[in-house]
Amino acid sequence: MGLIEGFDPEKIIKAALKRGGQFCDIYLEDTSNTSIVCEEDKVEKVVTGRDRGCGIRVISNLKTFYAYTNDLTEKGLIELAGVVSAAVKEGKPTGIIGIQKKDVAPWPEIKKLPGDAGLNEKIALVNAGNSAARKFDKRVKQVMVVYGDGFKRLAVVNSEGQWAEEDRTSIIYVCQVVTREGDVIQTGYEPVGGATGLEIFEEIPPERVGEAAAERAVKGLRARKAPGGRMAVVLSSEAGGTMIHEAVGHGFEADLAQQNLSVYSGKLGQTVASPVITVLDDGTVPGKRGSSYMDDEATLAQRTVLIEEGVLKN
Repeated sequence: MGLIEGFDPEKIIKAALKRGGQFCDIYLEDTSNTSIVCEEDKVEKVVTGRDRGCGIRVISNLKTFYAYTNDLTEKGLIELAGVVSAAVKEGKPTGIIGIQKKDVAPWPEIKKLPGDAGLNEKIALVNAGNSAARKFDKRVKQVMVVYGDGFKRLAVVNSEGQWAEEDRTSIIYVCQVVTREGDVIQTGYEPVGGATGLEIFEEIPPERVGEAAAERAVKGLRARKAPGGRMAVVLSSEAGGTMIHEAVGHGFEADLAQQNLSVYSGKLGQTVASPVITVLDDGTVPGKRGSSYMDDEATLAQRTVLIEEGVLKN
């Protein structure tokens, strides 16, 4: 069953645009999640929750008017649309394009939805990683394992006639280990996860995650101090994305670029990096965190070349 049941979304949009506005969209979301933390060799925290609601947004003369509710009945949404409409105060209704197409994201290839598993099964995953890390070496002194899952069902309908829905599933599993030998203390960290279900633990068992974190922390006990000076640095593929995000990602944000506040404003087509650098923004990589069928405004995810061989493209 979809989120949009028992009411006509076009009717809600018309009510929101009753007093004017150039654009309106309604966003509905139903999210369930679980979080489990194991510390000091015992499960310290188990949190489950569910959030369900709707937001209505109207854009008028470059101003945004927004309100939200968890009453998803037609009566409740009409009342909410009235609140937003009253804030616009332009005094004339705006016609809208009829809803012509409903896009439903292809059902993701999730073999084992987190919601289908019991809490005991998830706690067992946490305990398995904790036990494996503690058994790895006698110099392991502290272990923390964190498990999190989420399932989000969302729908977006707007005044341009677009109606899109998507289900999103995510998993995160992290193990952090502290080792000690004499006065030397080191930390090892290993995360796994993505836009996937519990089947990820068939490919990467929790024991392997715990052992990887412990091994990294143990190896650190023998690590030499890094010398000073200029030198080559090798980044793992997993770490590179974070560095690129911090180095150039914020400068690529559209609101900054449009206000000429970005260091890249006005530099399209110019060389901004070494010719060995190519940067992609790709929301279509299957199973990876951040990938999705669409964004929260129903724009389909795509692959965008930002920097190509050092030249700013987008």
